[in-house]
Amino acid sequence: QLTVSLQLPEVIITPSHGDRVLVVEGICLVLRRLSYPCRWFDLQNQFGRHASALSRIFYYVMHLILEKVNHSIMFYDLSQEDLISFADAFARKGVPDTVNLFSAIDVKKQAICKPDRHQRSLYSGHKKFHCLKYQTLEAPNGLILHCSIGDDGRRGDGYVLRRSGILQYLRNHAIFNGFVVLGDSAYPTNDVMISIYKGRQLPPASVAFNAIKCPICTSVEWGYEK
Repeated sequence: QLTVSLQLPEVIITPSHGDRVLVVEGICLVLRRLSYPCRWFDLQNQFGRHASALSRIFYYVMHLILEKVNHSIMFYDLSQEDLISFADAFARKGVPDTVNLFSAIDVKKQAICKPDRHQRSLYSGHKKFHCLKYQTLEAPNGLILHCSIGDDGRRGDGYVLRRSGILQYLRNHAIFNGFVVLGDSAYPTNDVMISIYKGRQLPPASVAFNAIKCPICTSVEWGYEK
């Protein structure tokens, strides 16, 4: 069913080494590899191929799959009922009903070892370590609705936001009309996104706003913890 739905070729040939594999075997390898953490060495007997060949086949089949479904993985498929339930969950935590908040946004900094190349690009001056950055939207039920591709650690949250195209996506889909995303002070405030106020000497209204929104904004960290 998967091979028919994905419309993959019956025989898959890796471009680098010319490994030939039937599409069913390639799909099975992908599912086996993603189902449970394992080493390529552990799969040699099961698939009857060398570990290096398994690695090449896996990544090439994943590449083919992503080419087919890339248009539909920008955002988790949501219904109007889902958005309303998310907004109601945030409303029960003190968010005014008129805001219609459905998720929180932030950037995850995934630390990596000091690389041999591109050290300056991957170094985060803010966190003082080498990392990759991923932008995610977290729903109140713990579901990650969106995850951008990795960016260099030196990039700021604003750059990651622009490159992800999430603002244009929210504006171009009518289902999100009237709903907004909550971000920290590094994010802008516009028609689809609101952010907490930054500063020490804020007016009382801004302080009251942050008192409600700051604890909610940290909910995106729950997904990073997992």
